[in-house]
Amino acid sequence: MISYELESSFETEVIQASHRIPILVDFWAPWCGPCKALGPVLEKLASEAGTKWSLVKINTENHPAVAQEYQIASIPVVKLFIDGTIVDEFNGALPESQIKNWLEQALPSATAENLKQAKELLEKGNDSEAAQLVTTILEETPDNDEAILLSAEIAFSSTPQKTFNTLSSIKEDSDYHDRAKALRTLATHRIDALKPEALPESKGKFSYLQGLEAIAERYFEVALERLIESIEADRKFADESAIKLGKAIFQWLGIRHPIADKFYRRFTGVLYI
Repeated sequence: MISYELESSFETEVIQASHRIPILVDFWAPWCGPCKALGPVLEKLASEAGTKWSLVKINTENHPAVAQEYQIASIPVVKLFIDGTIVDEFNGALPESQIKNWLEQALPSATAENLKQAKELLEKGNDSEAAQLVTTILEETPDNDEAILLSAEIAFSSTPQKTFNTLSSIKEDSDYHDRAKALRTLATHRIDALKPEALPESKGKFSYLQGLEAIAERYFEVALERLIESIEADRKFADESAIKLGKAIFQWLGIRHPIADKFYRRFTGVLYI
């Protein structure tokens, strides 16, 4: 579908509509030479796209407020909106082949949608359904590191050894290497704790084991509470395992995660008592 002029508002036709289908917005003007070259190419691709995405053309002369809001300093500018936000953009009149390549990278793929759904299932505790979906993804794209990481996360609670083995395929140059390293650390300690009698006796042991169980259930807030208690009781317990686990949790969650933000100062503070 191609919209040449806004019939209602940018909020309705772009922002709200992008929650249903990706919206490609072409900011142009009648006096702009490159816009005249780019416009027909975008319209052709939009016609071929069917229901994959829609094109909305914004004449900046007729809609200066919209152009100002999105800081359009020169035209043509093309912005892709998905779920109400700009996910990618380009400037200038690109040839059709480059625009196609850009669209392939910018538009959500079936794999990306399946991964998103699998993550949502996992967050809701539907591990078996998430695992089935991830298995399908890996059958189609076996080298998908994000799917491999998700598969390892799903296996963590019940089969930490599988988690550890699965993560070995994620290499150092991968965008997911740091999180894989963190999950590998968590899995290693989880494997050790499956035989708690093998761990040395200590005032910090009980809290440490509670922390591990909370990690297995993805209760990271509880896990950090227990691990801090373990460190306070005996920081050297099991070769400083509580410290290593705490650091791995922060690496797994990311330092900007609300739980990480809540506990980071307290955790680092207890290390220097």
